[in-house]
Amino acid sequence: MSCLGFLNLLSWVAGTECEALLELDYPKRSVFASKYYTTTSPVSAAPNSIIKTWYNKRTSSTVGFVAASTSSSTDPAALGVSWIMAEPTVGSLKAKYTAVVEQEITFLNSINTTPEGAVSARPNDQPVALW
Repeated sequence: MSCLGFLNLLSWVAGTECEALLELDYPKRSVFASKYYTTTSPVSAAPNSIIKTWYNKRTSSTVGFVAASTSSSTDPAALGVSWIMAEPTVGSLKAKYTAVVEQEITFLNSINTTPEGAVSARPNDQPVALW
């Protein structure tokens, strides 16, 4: 269960929690590590459990990481690192997790950007906004 208690509410909070747990349990896999680290060995059960919960909440019409609506087009991307790290560890669900990651990347590539390439946090029907 999520230690912050927001797991069912906010994808960016769940993503932040997953990152903190990965950094605590697997510092070599952190974005702060001195070099890129790869392995297919299982990661901490807590982030994998969080990602599994979000996966189970998806419906057949969900595109990307989360089914929940959000005011930000980029909030669900906070789950990205943990989703990718969970992907090689889920056995028979690997192909499904891979498809979800690909859907999220496709979605992020469709979002408005600044001329410099920064992704807007707002939906395409609103002005570009950086948070």
